[in-house]
Amino acid sequence: MSSQIITSTASFEDALTPKSLKTTRFIQFALMAGALLYAFAIIKIFFYNQGTKPSSDDTDSVFTLTITHFIFFGIALMVSRMLSNRIFSPARLSKFSLASDSGAVAQACVTLQRTAIVSRLAALEGASFMGLAACIVGATNGVLDSEPKYWVNMASTIFLVLFGIMTFPTKENLTAWFERKFVQSPS
Repeated sequence: MSSQIITSTASFEDALTPKSLKTTRFIQFALMAGALLYAFAIIKIFFYNQGTKPSSDDTDSVFTLTITHFIFFGIALMVSRMLSNRIFSPARLSKFSLASDSGAVAQACVTLQRTAIVSRLAALEGASFMGLAACIVGATNGVLDSEPKYWVNMASTIFLVLFGIMTFPTKENLTAWFERKFVQSPS
């Protein structure tokens, strides 16, 4: 069925224009950069507030934020994958293939792929900012200085950046993803 929606990888590659690729790269870079810049700001705040003695309430708050962050991070990992698979799917693309030529369908496929990229990174970025919120509370109250274990809240930001680098949109990466989702493998 999927090979009837788009006739070839070539039609997808033709729709994946340099302008389209540039837009997708910019979006992915921007989603990663926002979290990374905020992380650097938190590190600066940490060094500025070194020596601040936290109260037990401050430590309890950061602990609660840490637990909340990791619950949210786990949910974000599942949601990002689910959204991406649901958006960039043959079933979703088939809605565009009715009464459309191959070029229009391929262009719709590129658009769906970009939407899938944005949705999966947005979910991960949300978890990243939850972890960064825990870090900024810890940095301003001295918790990160007295209990460095709470730097673990940076894990989701590190994951977001590494995931973004590993899946950075190149023509080859996007074409391979298209082929995994839409081109039937020979049986």
